[in-house]
Amino acid sequence: QKLLSATAAAVVDGTWRNRWRCLLAVDDLVEALVGTVEEVGALDETYFFYTSDHGFHLGQLNMLFGKRHPYDFDTRIPLVVRGPGIEAGTTLSQLVTNVDFAPTFADLAGLPSRGDWDGSSLTPLLFSHGKAVAWRVSVPIEYHFWANHTKCTGCPAPDIGYPVRDAACADLSSTPNALCWGGPEQCDPADCYSVEADGRNNFLALRRISAARDVLYAKYQTGHQFVDDVDFSRPDAFELFDLAADPWCERNVYENTDAALLKALDVELDAWYACAG
Repeated sequence: QKLLSATAAAVVDGTWRNRWRCLLAVDDLVEALVGTVEEVGALDETYFFYTSDHGFHLGQLNMLFGKRHPYDFDTRIPLVVRGPGIEAGTTLSQLVTNVDFAPTFADLAGLPSRGDWDGSSLTPLLFSHGKAVAWRVSVPIEYHFWANHTKCTGCPAPDIGYPVRDAACADLSSTPNALCWGGPEQCDPADCYSVEADGRNNFLALRRISAARDVLYAKYQTGHQFVDDVDFSRPDAFELFDLAADPWCERNVYENTDAALLKALDVELDAWYACAG
């Protein structure tokens, strides 16, 4: 992958700033919602959850922008919770995922949990008040390549405003969504960057945070899931990052790691992959 150009870096910086500007409207929405709940007298019986569906990288590791990788900047999301019985200002470090929300909401509503739910209720954590709670120390991350994907930044198109406006189209009835971020058809191919190509971005990853280690382990298998099953039984690349020492995932230490630890991580990851219910 070629280094990002000055034009690409400027687009990344502008996109980063614009995403923060968008959050001003989200702040207004949250304030209005909390105010409405307070006006109707339901604040003492309402729980607010503020979160997202995925992270997003902007220039990290020389990647333009996207969300299709196992690294923390693509997978970590905010989770802010407010409600009766939750201690204000508390920060928790346990690993939780979106699959935990359904059992949490049911638990808060006094409803029974379903046996086929993958997640766990967060209420033991939310109401722990500093007490130790037995909880998972790892979560799986899985992604399958879908199609070749290229994003471009050298797009002199004043009529549509890209890249100042971050997107090259606003009318999805006339332009496919896939082209709205400056595809090669609209831009200078010399300033285009492959996000994923040729079936090389199938991965199965383990994010583990415990007292002993803070690591990201991933294995990759080339293939097209819609052509032939990619089951990660024949991986052709591995990554292991020590996030405590290398939070930006710049040094892959897989080749220099004890074989017993690699085996233990792989067994744990495969157990997650085989798990259901």
